[in-house]
Amino acid sequence: MNWFSEHLRKEVGNGVHSLLWDDPWMEGVALSVRYPGLYVLTEEKDAFLKDIVHFEGGEWKFRWIRSLSQEELYWEEELNGKIQGLSLNFDGEDRWVWSRGNYSVKEAYDSIMEGMVAEGQCNSAVVWNGLVPLKVAVFVWRLIQNRVPTKDNLFKRGVLNESQIGCANGCEAVESASHLFFECPTSVTVWQQILAWLKLSSALHNNVSANLNQFASLLGSGRMKEARLSVIWFVSIWVLWKNERIFKDSNRTQENLVEEIKVVMEMVNRHS
Repeated sequence: MNWFSEHLRKEVGNGVHSLLWDDPWMEGVALSVRYPGLYVLTEEKDAFLKDIVHFEGGEWKFRWIRSLSQEELYWEEELNGKIQGLSLNFDGEDRWVWSRGNYSVKEAYDSIMEGMVAEGQCNSAVVWNGLVPLKVAVFVWRLIQNRVPTKDNLFKRGVLNESQIGCANGCEAVESASHLFFECPTSVTVWQQILAWLKLSSALHNNVSANLNQFASLLGSGRMKEARLSVIWFVSIWVLWKNERIFKDSNRTQENLVEEIKVVMEMVNRHS
């Protein structure tokens, strides 16, 4: 549920029970969500805060599976800047904290209602369906609000210059969220093949919320039908994002991406 990820945070004590990448101990957001590009490169995905004390000259030292690119070095520098000076309290324990004062059922209800408004026209129950990992759901929630590091957003933050904001798939358009996931020829072909796999046909919207609602209802109304299609949508979005951020220098085809989506779906079905 979104009120959990939005309004509960991890308050760090000795770091024994706080996961470095997956618990929301920094400003209420997990590092795996805030820095997805670094998360896929870390050697320490399952590390606890107490285990990551590689201090050299006052800085935390992370271990990566390869050398970082210029953009990734920027994110590492930002991350180090945020945790500079953070120290563990070995006499205290980690704990969950309700970020809006004293917890009450009314506060939780108000948070849920606010979340629905923030998500605009998108059905909150579809976004937070519990059938996909929380980090993927949080990523989609951030995507709906245009808060993921697409190149146009990195340009607005001053990370990239105007010559660097072209789509990574080589189509020369500016890489915005709507373009990357729904308008780029690579993405369009992937969605067409997914629809063909499902024996469906539709012209899909290029707005994130509208696209999710539209895709989830392609089989008609009904909770199980919407849940199944929304999971396929989540997996497709996640694979497209990984392709752009991780495999953009490889020769992966649209067919490769669709096959990966099918494989991930099989894994989800076995564990659901």
